[in-house]
Amino acid sequence: MRNAVHGAPLGKSHHQVLSFDFRASSEIEEGDGEAKFNYSKGDYNKLKEVIKGNNLCVIIKDMNLTDGWNKFLETYNAAANECIPKSKGKGKRKQTEQPNRG
Repeated sequence: MRNAVHGAPLGKSHHQVLSFDFRASSEIEEGDGEAKFNYSKGDYNKLKEVIKGNNLCVIIKDMNLTDGWNKFLETYNAAANECIPKSKGKGKRKQTEQPNRG
């Protein structure tokens, strides 16, 4: 925080104006090179057919919510591994310092 200025009161109020410059930066971690799904190249028609072929609705019909969700997730993950290619991650990237735009 730089250039802090304590300004005049707002109108007839006891509230006062403070203005300042603020610069922020952060480090973004994108993984350590692990493979991630490349969703833009997925074969979603095949994904839909693979999930349909497992008769998921019939299987989870009598399950409680947690068991049904876990079964859906297991089925989806297996289908995604089959139908959506993976690409290698890019590792760490440091975001440059950005000025306050407010």
